[in-house]
Amino acid sequence: MSAIYYVDFTNGSDDADGLTPTGDAVNGPWATINKFTSGARADGDRVVVRRGMEEDLSANVEFTTDGKTNNPLIVEADYDDVWGDFVDLSGTATATITLGSKVITFSADISAVLSAGDWIYASGDDTREYAYEVASVDTVTVNLYLPYKGDQMGSGKTMINMSSAPVWGEITDNYNFNFNSDDYWKIQGIRIRNTDYNGCVMVYNSKGIWLKDLIIEGNGSADVGIYIQGNDPSFEINKCRVYNCGTGISWTYSNGPVDGYKDKIRDCFIDCNNIINTSAGFRWFAQNQLIEECEVINYKRGISEPRSCMGGVFRNIKETATVDPYYISGNSVVFSVDDYIGVKGDSRVYYTDGGDATPVYQSETGVVRDGGSNTSIKVNPNTKMGSYTKANMIRLFEIPLVTTTDEKTYTIYFKSSATANWTDDPTADELFIELDYWCEDTNHYRRLKKSTGVLDFNGDADNWQALTVTVAPGEAGVSFLRCWYGKPLEDGVSNIFYVDPIPVIT
Repeated sequence: MSAIYYVDFTNGSDDADGLTPTGDAVNGPWATINKFTSGARADGDRVVVRRGMEEDLSANVEFTTDGKTNNPLIVEADYDDVWGDFVDLSGTATATITLGSKVITFSADISAVLSAGDWIYASGDDTREYAYEVASVDTVTVNLYLPYKGDQMGSGKTMINMSSAPVWGEITDNYNFNFNSDDYWKIQGIRIRNTDYNGCVMVYNSKGIWLKDLIIEGNGSADVGIYIQGNDPSFEINKCRVYNCGTGISWTYSNGPVDGYKDKIRDCFIDCNNIINTSAGFRWFAQNQLIEECEVINYKRGISEPRSCMGGVFRNIKETATVDPYYISGNSVVFSVDDYIGVKGDSRVYYTDGGDATPVYQSETGVVRDGGSNTSIKVNPNTKMGSYTKANMIRLFEIPLVTTTDEKTYTIYFKSSATANWTDDPTADELFIELDYWCEDTNHYRRLKKSTGVLDFNGDADNWQALTVTVAPGEAGVSFLRCWYGKPLEDGVSNIFYVDPIPVIT
């Protein structure tokens, strides 16, 4: 049966039983996190760490016991006011909250009872989901590091000051949180400071690591905030802030799922503080990750050196990198960027082998079809493509469609950028659409029906041209309409063309 333990860095003792938040050296809280993590624990055991306190270090945080997929072991700051340290700010002022904003405005001067580094939440919100670190306070204006995404919007809201995060370490310490083949742990709400080059938090050969509400602070050198590597680790990182590290978050491994995202990073704020010339927000050598809703500032490169990277997605990453938002090197790089540098609707896909940072296709609003979508796909091929197998082709889109047994024709329109940009037209095997549909209703199997038409790109750049596929499914269900392209870039021409991604179904 799981148990709850308590740590108070200032008032606790590792000779105590750790089972109560207050007491003495026999029946009271522990003094270190390591007392919990290094001991044998039952599934779902949790330790709660008092806010506003600081631990003096003498060793890494080491982990001994594995949790379970549905019952991890948990190290977390106090989110439930166990020690009675929280302060209701409504006695001083109420707040006006706007969804998605980093600014909270109070009805009166709040600076006497709220400071930078405190954590606050709006009464009615889930504290573990929607508590936020304060970046600055100026009379009635409070700035957060992350935008507010809770459920309490409008004026007259009650805010609660939870106090600052518990602090583990100094930036001069060479200790870290060290996961080494330790599975299914959740760490939330701790401020972790050190100068370990292998990561203030190191995740090695470990599965199911969940990091949330962490403040990771380095010493302003080449250290890494969160470093994930080894044999097929898996992790989720939410609402973390990384500051003063040479690399914010770095992950190095090659084993990823064939489909779906094994690892997720969301709502993180990474500030390198302009410390070194090669700094990067993310450094990425892995497969099938989803990184979204993050902000990267004061780095030379926002996302640096993806190598052997297949299938990752960067979605709505806001960046103020001093040189390159996306710096590509290495080989076998296939990843997509949605809402490029925070611009809604600007989506791009990179497919390269050798550092070419030109997207092979991206959203386009300047060339669109009358009566069609207001955004097209601009395709900018490179020499890495081929049509021998689909592994060498690029899939321009996949659209799920609910289909009946009625015969339908599916039409997709294309347009050449200019006749001079083509020497030979793409063949029917190099550019085609296909429908993946239920073929018959006895054995329940699917088949592909592929278009056979050829487009005249080198002779007609004025008109939108169509590829079609006509299918009468043998069974109703979800079908998938896809578009594939695999013509290698021709010498001396660009081969640029456009696709209207909205199908016409007749």
